[in-house]
Amino acid sequence: MNTTLIRGETTIARAMSDFQRKPAAPLRYPLLTRIGDWSAGIHDQAFAHDGELDTPRLQALRHEFATRLEHERRDTLALIAVLDERLAELRASQAAAQSEEAVAEVEGAALERATVDDRPVTLSETYDAAEHRLNRRIRGRDAQRAAASQRQQAARAAIEHIQGDIDRTTAARQSHWTLMLVRCHHILGLGNRRAATYTRSLTRRLGGRVLTPMLYAPDWLTEQQLPAFAAPTFAVTPPVSILRTV
Repeated sequence: MNTTLIRGETTIARAMSDFQRKPAAPLRYPLLTRIGDWSAGIHDQAFAHDGELDTPRLQALRHEFATRLEHERRDTLALIAVLDERLAELRASQAAAQSEEAVAEVEGAALERATVDDRPVTLSETYDAAEHRLNRRIRGRDAQRAAASQRQQAARAAIEHIQGDIDRTTAARQSHWTLMLVRCHHILGLGNRRAATYTRSLTRRLGGRVLTPMLYAPDWLTEQQLPAFAAPTFAVTPPVSILRTV
Protein backbone atom coordinates (compact mmCIF):
# COMPACT_ATOMS: atom_id res chain seq x y z
CA MET A 1 0.00 0.00 0.00
CA ASN A 2 1.50 3.30 -1.05
CA THR A 3 -1.11 5.90 -0.15
CA THR A 4 -2.75 6.85 3.09
CA LEU A 5 -6.50 6.39 2.97
CA ILE A 6 -8.84 9.06 4.26
CA ARG A 7 -12.25 8.39 5.80
CA GLY A 8 -14.19 9.42 2.70
CA GLU A 9 -12.24 6.96 0.53
CA THR A 10 -12.38 4.07 2.99
CA THR A 11 -15.74 2.46 2.29
CA ILE A 12 -17.20 -0.95 3.07
CA ALA A 13 -16.70 -1.99 -0.56
CA ARG A 14 -13.05 -0.91 -0.42
CA ALA A 15 -12.44 -2.63 2.89
CA MET A 16 -14.10 -5.88 1.80
CA SER A 17 -12.50 -6.01 -1.65
CA ASP A 18 -9.04 -5.57 -0.17
CA PHE A 19 -9.74 -8.77 1.79
CA GLN A 20 -8.93 -10.57 -1.46
CA ARG A 21 -5.54 -8.98 -2.03
CA LYS A 22 -2.42 -11.11 -1.82
CA PRO A 23 0.56 -10.41 0.45
CA ALA A 24 3.11 -8.17 -1.18
CA ALA A 25 6.09 -9.88 -2.78
CA PRO A 26 9.55 -9.35 -1.28
CA LEU A 27 10.69 -5.85 -2.15
CA ARG A 28 13.48 -5.37 -4.68
CA TYR A 29 16.86 -4.01 -3.66
CA PRO A 30 18.00 -2.11 -6.78
CA LEU A 31 21.67 -2.11 -7.70
CA LEU A 32 21.98 1.68 -7.47
CA THR A 33 20.53 1.67 -3.95
CA ARG A 34 22.93 -1.12 -2.96
CA ILE A 35 25.87 0.83 -4.34
CA GLY A 36 24.70 3.91 -2.45
CA ASP A 37 24.53 1.98 0.85
CA TRP A 38 27.98 0.50 0.24
CA SER A 39 29.45 3.90 -0.60
CA ALA A 40 27.90 5.41 2.51
CA GLY A 41 29.59 2.70 4.59
CA ILE A 42 32.98 3.56 3.10
CA HIS A 43 32.36 7.26 3.70
CA ASP A 44 31.39 6.64 7.36
CA GLN A 45 34.30 4.34 8.27
CA ALA A 46 35.48 6.88 10.77
CA PHE A 47 32.47 5.86 12.90
CA ALA A 48 33.46 2.17 12.87
CA HIS A 49 34.52 0.81 16.27
CA ASP A 50 33.75 -2.02 18.66
CA GLY A 51 30.76 -1.73 20.97
CA GLU A 52 27.79 0.52 20.37
CA LEU A 53 27.50 1.94 16.90
CA ASP A 54 25.16 4.69 15.79
CA THR A 55 25.73 6.66 12.61
CA PRO A 56 23.58 9.21 10.79
CA ARG A 57 23.05 6.62 8.05
CA LEU A 58 21.72 4.02 10.48
CA GLN A 59 19.50 6.66 12.09
CA ALA A 60 18.12 7.60 8.68
CA LEU A 61 17.42 3.94 7.85
CA ARG A 62 15.64 3.42 11.16
CA HIS A 63 13.45 6.48 10.64
CA GLU A 64 12.71 5.64 7.00
CA PHE A 65 11.59 2.08 7.65
CA ALA A 66 9.79 2.89 10.89
CA THR A 67 7.76 5.42 8.90
CA ARG A 68 6.99 2.90 6.17
CA LEU A 69 5.84 0.36 8.75
CA GLU A 70 3.66 2.95 10.44
CA HIS A 71 2.06 3.90 7.12
CA GLU A 72 1.16 0.26 6.52
CA ARG A 73 -0.33 -0.07 10.01
CA ARG A 74 -2.38 3.12 9.77
CA ASP A 75 -3.73 2.27 6.30
CA THR A 76 -4.78 -1.14 7.60
CA LEU A 77 -6.43 0.33 10.69
CA ALA A 78 -8.36 2.72 8.44
CA LEU A 79 -9.85 -0.26 6.60
CA ILE A 80 -10.49 -2.11 9.85
CA ALA A 81 -12.28 0.92 11.31
CA VAL A 82 -14.82 0.70 8.48
CA LEU A 83 -15.35 -2.98 9.17
CA ASP A 84 -15.75 -2.24 12.89
CA GLU A 85 -18.48 0.25 12.04
CA ARG A 86 -20.14 -2.39 9.87
CA LEU A 87 -19.89 -4.92 12.70
CA ALA A 88 -21.60 -2.50 15.08
CA GLU A 89 -24.46 -2.05 12.59
CA LEU A 90 -24.79 -5.80 12.09
CA ARG A 91 -24.87 -6.50 15.82
CA ALA A 92 -27.53 -3.84 16.33
CA SER A 93 -29.64 -5.39 13.56
CA GLN A 94 -29.13 -8.84 15.05
CA ALA A 95 -30.23 -7.62 18.49
CA ALA A 96 -33.38 -6.13 16.95
CA ALA A 97 -34.11 -9.41 15.15
CA GLN A 98 -33.59 -11.37 18.36
CA SER A 99 -36.02 -9.06 20.15
CA GLU A 100 -38.58 -9.53 17.37
CA GLU A 101 -38.18 -13.30 17.56
CA ALA A 102 -38.75 -13.25 21.33
CA VAL A 103 -41.87 -11.09 21.01
CA ALA A 104 -43.33 -13.31 18.28
CA GLU A 105 -42.57 -16.43 20.33
CA VAL A 106 -44.39 -15.00 23.36
CA GLU A 107 -47.38 -13.98 21.24
CA GLY A 108 -47.54 -17.41 19.64
CA ALA A 109 -47.39 -19.15 23.02
CA ALA A 110 -50.14 -16.89 24.37
CA LEU A 111 -52.37 -17.66 21.39
CA GLU A 112 -51.64 -21.37 21.80
CA ARG A 113 -53.00 -21.24 25.34
CA ALA A 114 -55.90 -18.94 24.50
CA THR A 115 -59.44 -20.40 24.49
CA VAL A 116 -62.34 -19.25 22.36
CA ASP A 117 -66.08 -19.31 23.02
CA ASP A 118 -69.21 -18.62 21.07
CA ARG A 119 -70.47 -15.66 23.09
CA PRO A 120 -71.38 -12.61 20.96
CA VAL A 121 -69.19 -9.55 21.47
CA THR A 122 -71.02 -7.17 19.13
CA LEU A 123 -74.70 -6.47 18.53
CA SER A 124 -74.54 -7.89 14.98
CA GLU A 125 -73.17 -11.21 16.30
CA THR A 126 -76.30 -11.68 18.42
CA TYR A 127 -78.18 -12.91 15.37
CA ASP A 128 -75.45 -15.35 14.25
CA ALA A 129 -75.56 -19.01 15.12
CA ALA A 130 -73.29 -19.99 18.01
CA GLU A 131 -71.45 -22.48 15.78
CA HIS A 132 -70.69 -19.75 13.25
CA ARG A 133 -69.35 -17.44 15.95
CA LEU A 134 -67.13 -20.20 17.35
CA ASN A 135 -65.72 -21.15 13.96
CA ARG A 136 -65.02 -17.48 13.15
CA ARG A 137 -63.14 -17.05 16.43
CA ILE A 138 -61.11 -20.21 15.80
CA ARG A 139 -60.16 -19.06 12.31
CA GLY A 140 -59.12 -15.64 13.65
CA ARG A 141 -56.97 -17.20 16.39
CA ASP A 142 -55.35 -19.60 13.92
CA ALA A 143 -54.57 -16.72 11.55
CA GLN A 144 -52.92 -14.77 14.37
CA ARG A 145 -50.90 -17.83 15.41
CA ALA A 146 -49.73 -18.36 11.81
CA ALA A 147 -48.72 -14.68 11.53
CA ALA A 148 -46.76 -14.88 14.81
CA SER A 149 -45.06 -18.07 13.61
CA GLN A 150 -44.10 -16.47 10.30
CA ARG A 151 -42.67 -13.45 12.12
CA GLN A 152 -40.67 -15.75 14.36
CA GLN A 153 -39.29 -17.73 11.42
CA ALA A 154 -38.44 -14.56 9.50
CA ALA A 155 -36.62 -13.15 12.55
CA ARG A 156 -34.70 -16.42 13.01
CA ALA A 157 -33.67 -16.41 9.34
CA ALA A 158 -32.54 -12.79 9.64
CA ILE A 159 -30.46 -13.67 12.72
CA GLU A 160 -28.71 -16.49 10.86
CA HIS A 161 -28.08 -14.31 7.81
CA ILE A 162 -26.68 -11.48 9.93
CA GLN A 163 -24.47 -13.92 11.83
CA GLY A 164 -22.98 -15.04 8.53
CA ASP A 165 -22.22 -11.41 7.66
CA ILE A 166 -20.65 -10.93 11.10
CA ASP A 167 -18.46 -14.01 10.65
CA ARG A 168 -17.29 -12.88 7.19
CA THR A 169 -16.62 -9.32 8.34
CA THR A 170 -14.72 -10.57 11.39
CA ALA A 171 -12.61 -12.82 9.15
CA ALA A 172 -11.90 -9.88 6.82
CA ARG A 173 -10.90 -7.78 9.82
CA GLN A 174 -8.35 -10.35 10.96
CA SER A 175 -7.17 -10.95 7.38
CA HIS A 176 -6.32 -7.27 6.95
CA TRP A 177 -4.12 -7.44 10.04
CA THR A 178 -2.44 -10.69 8.98
CA LEU A 179 -1.67 -9.40 5.48
CA MET A 180 -0.33 -6.18 6.97
CA LEU A 181 2.08 -8.21 9.15
CA VAL A 182 3.36 -10.03 6.05
CA ARG A 183 3.85 -6.76 4.18
CA CYS A 184 5.64 -5.20 7.14
CA HIS A 185 7.98 -8.18 7.51
CA HIS A 186 8.92 -7.75 3.84
CA ILE A 187 9.60 -4.06 4.44
CA LEU A 188 11.67 -4.81 7.53
CA GLY A 189 13.57 -7.48 5.61
CA LEU A 190 14.55 -4.93 2.97
CA GLY A 191 15.62 -2.49 5.68
CA ASN A 192 17.82 -5.13 7.27
CA ARG A 193 19.39 -5.98 3.91
CA ARG A 194 20.27 -2.32 3.43
CA ALA A 195 21.61 -2.09 6.98
CA ALA A 196 23.71 -5.21 6.38
CA THR A 197 25.21 -3.81 3.18
CA TYR A 198 26.04 -0.55 4.90
CA THR A 199 27.47 -2.25 8.00
CA ARG A 200 29.70 -4.62 6.02
CA SER A 201 31.16 -1.69 4.13
CA LEU A 202 31.46 0.36 7.33
CA THR A 203 33.26 -2.29 9.40
CA ARG A 204 35.30 -4.18 6.81
CA ARG A 205 38.54 -2.66 8.13
CA LEU A 206 37.90 -4.16 11.59
CA GLY A 207 38.51 -7.70 10.31
CA GLY A 208 36.74 -10.88 11.38
CA ARG A 209 33.00 -11.35 11.14
CA VAL A 210 30.55 -8.66 12.19
CA LEU A 211 27.05 -9.28 13.48
CA THR A 212 24.87 -6.89 11.50
CA PRO A 213 22.56 -4.75 13.65
CA MET A 214 18.85 -5.29 13.09
CA LEU A 215 16.50 -2.42 12.46
CA TYR A 216 13.78 -1.65 14.98
CA ALA A 217 10.74 -3.94 14.83
CA PRO A 218 7.72 -2.45 16.68
CA ASP A 219 5.96 -4.55 19.30
CA TRP A 220 2.77 -4.79 17.26
CA LEU A 221 4.64 -6.58 14.47
CA THR A 222 4.69 -9.72 16.66
CA GLU A 223 0.95 -9.60 17.45
CA GLN A 224 -0.76 -12.32 15.43
CA GLN A 225 -4.22 -11.30 16.63
CA LEU A 226 -5.53 -7.83 15.88
CA PRO A 227 -5.44 -5.80 19.12
CA ALA A 228 -8.58 -4.05 20.29
CA PHE A 229 -6.75 -0.72 20.08
CA ALA A 230 -3.37 0.03 18.53
CA ALA A 231 -1.80 3.29 19.66
CA PRO A 232 0.80 5.07 17.52
CA THR A 233 4.12 3.28 17.97
CA PHE A 234 6.57 5.42 16.04
CA ALA A 235 9.72 5.53 18.14
CA VAL A 236 13.48 5.40 17.83
CA THR A 237 15.42 2.76 19.71
CA PRO A 238 18.80 3.26 21.38
CA PRO A 239 21.90 2.63 19.27
CA VAL A 240 22.42 -1.04 18.42
CA SER A 241 25.57 -2.95 19.29
CA ILE A 242 27.89 -4.57 16.79
CA LEU A 243 29.56 -7.75 18.01
CA ARG A 244 32.80 -8.74 16.36
CA THR A 245 34.38 -12.17 16.53
CA VAL A 246 37.97 -12.66 15.48
